[in-house]
Amino acid sequence: MKKNRTKIQMVLTALVILSVVRQFFLGNYHNMFLGILTLILFMVPQFLDRKLSVTIPPGLETVILIFIFSAEILGEINAFYVKIPIWDTILHTMKDLIVNFIGAVVFSIIGILYLRTRGKGKLAASLIPQVRSKQKEELSSKDQ
Repeated sequence: MKKNRTKIQMVLTALVILSVVRQFFLGNYHNMFLGILTLILFMVPQFLDRKLSVTIPPGLETVILIFIFSAEILGEINAFYVKIPIWDTILHTMKDLIVNFIGAVVFSIIGILYLRTRGKGKLAASLIPQVRSKQKEELSSKDQ
């Protein structure tokens, strides 16, 4: 299954490539290397999709790529950390929102699996609190 990249993802990739070429001509090889590493990070979602069959939704992938672009290209190479005093706070807030979103999606999937299997799934059942019936409690108290 071929996954189409969004226009934003293509624009971000093109901007990173332009930044790498620019850093090469300026002689900033350290920043050029950071740009190449950024391109490698941009390929991680495709690697996960091909090798591990883990599909990241395009919207989430775009947000992750924007975060990587903001941290590496804008923050490090273009010195936004120095030029904009709250840049670090903005990126940390963005990262926290991404992590919370991923957590919400994961637990929503676990909840859906629990509902589909009617509580018989081992993973979902081990993560969701169970309500004990009085009969089970009485049996367990008699055993002790």
